[in-house]
Amino acid sequence: MILDKVVIGSLSKSIIKGEKLVEYMILLTVDTSISNVLTIQNVLRVDWGDGNSENVTGNTVTHNYSETGIFEVILKNLTNFPDNFNNNQKNVITIKSKPPMMQVAGIGFAAFNGCSGIAEFNIDLSMITSTPDGDMYSPAQAIAGAFQSAFFSGANITLTFPNKNFTRIGNYTFLGAKLKSLTFSTESSIEVGKAAIHAWGAATATLTTLSFGKIIKLEDDAFREQTQISSFTADFSLLTRVGIRAFYQAIKVDTYLIGNFTNPNINSIGQQAFLQCGFKEIYFPNSSTVDMSENSGFYGCFADTIRLGKVTKLGGNDFYGCERLANFTSDFSLLTEIPDGDNYNYGQGVFVGSFVPGTVLDFRESGLKATQLNKIGSVAFRASHIKAVYFEKNITISLYDGTFGDCHELEEIHFGKILFKNSANTNICRAFFNCNNLKIFDADLSENEDFPDGTFITAQDYRGLFTGAFAQGTVLDFTASGANAININKIGVAVFSATHMKKLSFSPTQTFSIETAAFLLSEIEELNLGIVTKIDTYAFQNCDKLRIIRIYSTTPPPMYTEIGHSDASGLHLALESIFVPDASVSAYQSADGWSNYAKFIKGFSQDI
Repeated sequence: MILDKVVIGSLSKSIIKGEKLVEYMILLTVDTSISNVLTIQNVLRVDWGDGNSENVTGNTVTHNYSETGIFEVILKNLTNFPDNFNNNQKNVITIKSKPPMMQVAGIGFAAFNGCSGIAEFNIDLSMITSTPDGDMYSPAQAIAGAFQSAFFSGANITLTFPNKNFTRIGNYTFLGAKLKSLTFSTESSIEVGKAAIHAWGAATATLTTLSFGKIIKLEDDAFREQTQISSFTADFSLLTRVGIRAFYQAIKVDTYLIGNFTNPNINSIGQQAFLQCGFKEIYFPNSSTVDMSENSGFYGCFADTIRLGKVTKLGGNDFYGCERLANFTSDFSLLTEIPDGDNYNYGQGVFVGSFVPGTVLDFRESGLKATQLNKIGSVAFRASHIKAVYFEKNITISLYDGTFGDCHELEEIHFGKILFKNSANTNICRAFFNCNNLKIFDADLSENEDFPDGTFITAQDYRGLFTGAFAQGTVLDFTASGANAININKIGVAVFSATHMKKLSFSPTQTFSIETAAFLLSEIEELNLGIVTKIDTYAFQNCDKLRIIRIYSTTPPPMYTEIGHSDASGLHLALESIFVPDASVSAYQSADGWSNYAKFIKGFSQDI
């Protein structure tokens, strides 16, 4: 709106026709409760009265006042100054005015739904105590929230609901609304309804400031996809549940915002509640007890610190991809299992890809208190960046397919008893597949009757329990004084294939078979076996560094593999000695499969 009339407060000098003055000055008064934009034409210099002044370099200059008030504006050196300046002179000063603010007592269902052209919103919201629920209609699935998809993009709309009695933001109220700032009274206690402030896509994620008093309820999708929030304040002291996808991709990353959920009675974190959320730190009270079984609670969260209280259950992907996580504390004393993730090919599990490099996880009483834990499911820690992990010595934990698979930075494991089990969906167990920096294997394997079969398709396609595992030079002791694998009766298919260990020892008195590709392509140099009943195909194929084998079978077991490998240029192996019982040397030297290595076969009496 352009006013036709400008009100002049006074003239600093009388204007006399024909008088030559060096400077003309006009003083006028602007009331910014009516207008906040003032435009001046044909003036060399203007003092805006708010501490700012400037020269007019073109035909016009416009000034926006940042505060409401009354300002005295001084105009100097007008060009083409009229003979008789009067209050109707339109070409000197124009004021763009704001319409008077309208006060409303309530906002109806879909009141501003789809009003995407609104560039100014001049309504007094001080009487509003809630916004109504929108609805979703079938079959078109049209959503109708009060401000859904409202406001012009780039208008930087700011809404304030100052009433301390404001109680609820209804479902879908601000779904897709292009707001810059949304503020509620610090004295209010508010329920945030379903998708109430859901951005509904990157193009409408314009909200940067969000301020509440108390939030007492946080429903599904409440702040979903609000990726640009850099200022967030709320009191969660009465909140008992974080709804499904409540902070899904919400909060701008690297803005150092903290989510502090202070209610000791909070009991539930919904599915994907903090998925890819930008909070730097997230805290729950130590005294709280929370169920996280809905899955993916902190999936891909950017937090470097997460503190939980007691956790009764975990979901399959709860901390998947939390690769910034450096400080993780919780009380797992009620937890009996870390559940299965998806199968190995998809690789989604509870802690897959999580933690900063060098992280040490302590599940003992002194740390995460996982004293009742009996299962760590498939791919639970796959490709995580942990350096070491500790569990209590007095518990037995079952490990499944890919539990620690591809943990390339894992150097130490410290368990009580480990029981290897095949996963139902893959029927194999590759618990330590590709843990190629593992140096310390501290565990009791006495409850295992075998090392379960992996898979062998071709000499180039094989996967087993320890395939690709262990750091170069590692020495493994599976005797009673070491990892205590004394009850093993089978080293299954591909179990130690492509491992990097230097030496492996079993008890001389235990009896077991060695299955297909058990040590295929292993870098092992010294292998101390027990009483072996069979050595199947490819078992020692391409073990080109194997120098010493000790075997305690008095009768040569069937042997269907070559040691090392042969090609057109001949036999390639580093073999120096195969030690067998003295009385069995001749039998071994003439037995099928063994006779090829007759010159290396010696009695134990020569093992000096």
